[in-house]
Amino acid sequence: MKLKWQHTLAQYLETRQCLRGMMLMMTGKAQVFPDETFSLVKLALADDDSKVRSIGVQLIRQLLPTQAAELHMHLLEMMKDKQEMPAIRNSILRLIALVPGDVLQTETALSDLILAEGDDPTVKQAALQSYVKLAPTEPAVATLISVLKGSDSNEVKRTTAVLLGKYGTRSKEAVDLLGGLMETDDEDLQEASAEALARIGSPAIDILVAKLDSKNRLAQQMAIFTLGVIGPSAREHVQRLEGFITEGDPDTSVIAKEAIFSILKPR
Repeated sequence: MKLKWQHTLAQYLETRQCLRGMMLMMTGKAQVFPDETFSLVKLALADDDSKVRSIGVQLIRQLLPTQAAELHMHLLEMMKDKQEMPAIRNSILRLIALVPGDVLQTETALSDLILAEGDDPTVKQAALQSYVKLAPTEPAVATLISVLKGSDSNEVKRTTAVLLGKYGTRSKEAVDLLGGLMETDDEDLQEASAEALARIGSPAIDILVAKLDSKNRLAQQMAIFTLGVIGPSAREHVQRLEGFITEGDPDTSVIAKEAIFSILKPR
């Protein structure tokens, strides 16, 4: 059977169209024909046709671990290549943490990609997601803060804010930056920043209290709501929140009442 497949492979690789078709045939059968699949994937990753490269990347998940490990360096190069299609780079980024190889090398490559200027925002977002799976907490938080300071993309900042929130109080150095982002015109970014501050908890209270004086009504409402999410630690600011319960602003009044209830309710 293996000789038959090798002969077939030699015949079908004469044209790119046949290569693509052969790879699609292999999808779901990689474990039955591991050597043939591996040969196809190596050819595909070096092909000029982006559709062929894309299928090759998809097939990597079906390779044996030892086979995938052989492709580790090549995948890192494709991942960093700004001339490569963003969709293909994103596919690589989603699986790179699962490919056997030098973890520190992968972490460094991801960090370099994240901090590089002028790259596709979707690529940076995918890189951020993979980076935090590999990097130790301290350098990861520092890198995320650098991205939050330097990125021009609201989408990248939003992803970064969400990831910082997952570190909880260990992201306390980011509270001022996150508080500043609550003043932006991008509501999704405002919300992500407020959620991150809620996860950080007590260290975020001072910046949230400061936002109660914001001229941005949404930022002000988010600050009230987030203090409620943080809960009892914000108890000393209940009187200040009571000042937002007015007949003239029913929406803010409701948010303030709910926040006060959350802060004072028995635990």
